[in-house]
Amino acid sequence: MSLPRLIATVLAAAFAIWIVSLGLFTLTQSQQALVVRLGKPVATITDPGLHLKVPFIDTVVLYEKRLLPLEPPADQIILGDQKRIEVETFSRFLIDDPPRFYQSVGTLDQARSQLAQIVSTSLRRELGQISLPVLLTPQRDHLSSTIHDEVAQEARRPRGGRADPARRPAGGDQPGDL
Repeated sequence: MSLPRLIATVLAAAFAIWIVSLGLFTLTQSQQALVVRLGKPVATITDPGLHLKVPFIDTVVLYEKRLLPLEPPADQIILGDQKRIEVETFSRFLIDDPPRFYQSVGTLDQARSQLAQIVSTSLRRELGQISLPVLLTPQRDHLSSTIHDEVAQEARRPRGGRADPARRPAGGDQPGDL
């Protein structure tokens, strides 16, 4: 075999290996993948391991299967009796429908931004109707579950995810009810 033929064979083999490697991707146990073909979601893959895609045509978007945290900055909220309190929120969310999440929200940053807005709106709506002494009574648990239900329902609507908000007082280290 001549040298030019050997070089051409090596280059062709290297090119073939490169093309095949572009069509492979791996998933860990904590990931799920959405295969997008020319901008349209075509498959959701949840099994860990090595998977195939069409090079140059398919794009793989990876999402976590685990609960993802959301901790927006503290909100200053005016209560029904015109007193101001500062509330820190902590929420967790889960992407349980990747195609719907991809089409309605797009990226994780956009989802966090929208979810932070939903949590803030729900807090302001509910806390704006009560007075400070109510926060110090057992009605606080009812208020907390009302806010939780509102946020969970609103987050589920068009986004393909689930939210589990927990609230804590400003400066607190432990998640609490409100």
